[in-house]
Amino acid sequence: MKKYVLVLLTASVAISASAQIPGLPQLLTIEGGIGGGLSSGGQDFALVGNGVNFNSLTNAPLSGLNVSGKLKIMPPLIPLRIVGFVNYNLLSTNTNTSTTIPNTSIPINTNPFAPTGSRVNVLNVGAGVEFSPLPLPIITPYVALDFGLYNITPENKSSYTRYGLGAGIGIEFSPPLIPLSFDIEGKYRLANLTGRENITLSNATAQENSFNFFQLSVLLMFKLL
Repeated sequence: MKKYVLVLLTASVAISASAQIPGLPQLLTIEGGIGGGLSSGGQDFALVGNGVNFNSLTNAPLSGLNVSGKLKIMPPLIPLRIVGFVNYNLLSTNTNTSTTIPNTSIPINTNPFAPTGSRVNVLNVGAGVEFSPLPLPIITPYVALDFGLYNITPENKSSYTRYGLGAGIGIEFSPPLIPLSFDIEGKYRLANLTGRENITLSNATAQENSFNFFQLSVLLMFKLL
């Protein structure tokens, strides 16, 4: 996972450096920023034994905070921005995963996708686009779509990596006369859209069901170029 973050940062530095070569016109505007916010969603933990669904905690709640970083590359004359991002979500659930499934002696957290405690952390790295149909001077609303890698770590369990999509809307507020802006963004993330698997245990089969959450972030953006 660290190598993906390193590649993203190296690419941003290379693009910024090449765009500032003396004698060449400025072809791109580049912004970078950091911020955070709230995340909320749910995940299903299911076990199946002998063809019978022992348990399905439909939409077990997960909520918490996120820390976010974003890089925007804005070509001239078109209302489209290329975006790279890194998000770290610190989520927790109020579901007691140490309790046993009704009529069995099997704890819910036997499922390797369920945390032993309450925490589930998600590191998300990816790229996407923002389309701004109304690029106003101070307030710029946009529609966003991205694809990314999700490294998911349930508490006291092994991490696993999946791929998914994020879609949402945002607004960037750029006060006059200062070289910074405020980016407010809300996205719905499908964290394990691809790469899901079922794991065979000694007493059941653990099903990996959908893991989706909503992410609201506020970022302070600085003009890099």
